Amino acid sequence: SRTVDDLRRRQRLLLMLQVGLAGTSCVWGAVVLLPGVSTQLEVLTIQGLGLALAGMYSVHNLSYHRGCLTVFSLGLALPLFWATLVLGFPAHLGAAGVGLVLVTQIDGWSTRNLMVNLIGTNIRNEQMTSELRRSHEDLTQVMQRLHQLATRDPLTQCLNRRALMDEMNRELARCQRHQSGFALIMIDLDHFKAINDRHG
Repeated sequence: SRTVDDLRRRQRLLLMLQVGLAGTSCVWGAVVLLPGVSTQLEVLTIQGLGLALAGMYSVHNLSYHRGCLTVFSLGLALPLFWATLVLGFPAHLGAAGVGLVLVTQIDGWSTRNLMVNLIGTNIRNEQMTSELRRSHEDLTQVMQRLHQLATRDPLTQCLNRRALMDEMNRELARCQRHQSGFALIMIDLDHFKAINDRHG
């Protein structure tokens, strides 16, 4: 029930948005019909270019919803069509309206495709980065485990002979750098082999 209500609410909001877009774009389109604009070709051309630029800049935000884009571009051109068909304005004004609708639609479709591809590329890049991070963490854990297996005795977890030699070489180099002494203490337990054989 809530999903249906949310869907109806969204549809109402979308309808209100489209009505608002149609009204706003009709007002923008009607600017070229203002007194002193439609009778002077230079002013009409400048206003028409301004209208086209406003339409082109609006297309970027409206391109995500084709219905909104269509309503907006038709609203821009509607006053031009009306002026040509009803008021008897020159036919090139109606042709400009058709051109305006076509240009905004084509620009909107290409902008939408470009943005959808860009968003898809960003999502794929994020997924790849995430996978690489996980692989790096896994590889780091494997390398740490391999280092532990290579340097520690599995039973006692004490350093093995290789690790002991590495540590001794490192300690010897440190003592030579600081000109300090170096000593090694070795402990031997008598009859330890029997204990080890018996108890593991």
